[in-house]
Order: sequence, then structure tokens, then C-alpha cells
Amino acid sequence: MLYCVALMETMDQDRKRAAMQKNQTLPSGTMAVACLLSLSGGFLDAYSFFNRGGVFANAQTGNIVMLGACLVGGQNEVFLKYLIPIIAFLLGIFLAVVIETTLNKLNIRFVRRSVLLLEAAILVFVAFLPEGRENNVLANTLVSFICAAQMETFKSFRGEPIATTMSTGNLRKFAENFYLGFIKKEFRHHKTAVQYLVVLLMFTAGAALGAVASGLFSVLSALIPAGLLLCAAGHITVAKRAG
Repeated sequence: MLYCVALMETMDQDRKRAAMQKNQTLPSGTMAVACLLSLSGGFLDAYSFFNRGGVFANAQTGNIVMLGACLVGGQNEVFLKYLIPIIAFLLGIFLAVVIETTLNKLNIRFVRRSVLLLEAAILVFVAFLPEGRENNVLANTLVSFICAAQMETFKSFRGEPIATTMSTGNLRKFAENFYLGFIKKEFRHHKTAVQYLVVLLMFTAGAALGAVASGLFSVLSALIPAGLLLCAAGHITVAKRAG
């Protein structure tokens, strides 16, 4: 019995490794796409925080913490402000799975670009939503929704699990690979550590750009990450045709 369980776990690990290796060869799994999506991810967190009432569209951990604080404080109105983006994030994950499953059944190889185009279209709509309590809730809901879809669709780059809408996991993987590569001298981890560092820097740059753009253009600044997502979709298309 134990042998069967171990065999199943090994087979599952092999399938995951094979999927990552396959993704490494796809245009959507390149570092150029990872950088564009990380820029957009950092930007949207800054955008929702500065322009839409102090909510983190990507980092649901912060929203969950605030949700718990509101429960203790009896702040029912503020409670919904943090609960709705969390629910939208879950729905975004479901949508991404449905899109991928449906298009794969139809043998349509357009899954990742479909998600990017949907994200960009929603962000254009968000950009023209005026500031206001109800509009901010709707905007944060939509941004959380598309960030979740992006997170579920783009899970790895160059064969490594990388998140483009948050940075905690990437920070952990950077530290692990930096230690193994530069301290323990296992040189195959050098490139991986640099890869994670680049993604972290791009996410940080996106957050900085989002903070500046929010001050200059207010809610209209959502058009900038929409453009970044379109650039990522365009890069994938060009790379596919070139390949």
C-alpha cells in the first residue's frame, strides 16, 4: 500500500515537472512575459490602494487581515469592502480554470492570450469608473477578479513556479536559490536566483510606477497596466509566429 502511494506521488511529481518543462518552451513562459505581467501586478496593487480606497487587489492576505480586524471592531460596512475583493479573487480562479478547460477541449490554443485580452478590456472599463464608494467597490472587485485569473493562468516561467501578481512566494524562492547558488556553490541555482530577483524588481518597479501614475492620472492610470497586458499578448503572438 505504501509503495502504491509513493509511486503515485512520484508520477504526480513527474507530471508537474514535465508540464513546467513544456511551459518553458512556450512563448507565454518567457521572462519577457513574466516581466510585463509583474510590472502590471505591482502597478495594480498600488492603483487599488491609492485610488480605490486602500484595498490591495492582488495581495489578498492584507485584505483577510483587515477583514478579521473589522469583524472584531464591528465595522460591518468596512467589512464588505474587504470581503468582496476576496470573493472576486476566488471567482477569478474559477473563471481561469473554466476558460482553460473549455478552450483545451475545443483544441483552441489561445488560452493565455484570451485571459490577457479579457484583463485588458476590464481594466479599460475600470479606468473610466469615477471615484466613489460604490464605484471603488466595483473597481476593486474587477481588479481582484482579473488578477486571480492571471495568477491561475500564468503559473510558471522558464520551468520555475513564479507569481506575477504578488511577491511573497517569489521572495522565498529567491532566498532559497540565492543560498544554494551563492553560498553552497550549487551553480545551477545562480540563474534561477537571478530570475526571481528580476521578477521581484519588476514588481517593485510596477508598484512605484503605479504610485506615481495614480497621483498624476488618478483612476485613468488603469490604462497603463492594460497596455502592459496587451504588450504581453502581442509578444506571445509574435513569438508564436516566429517559432
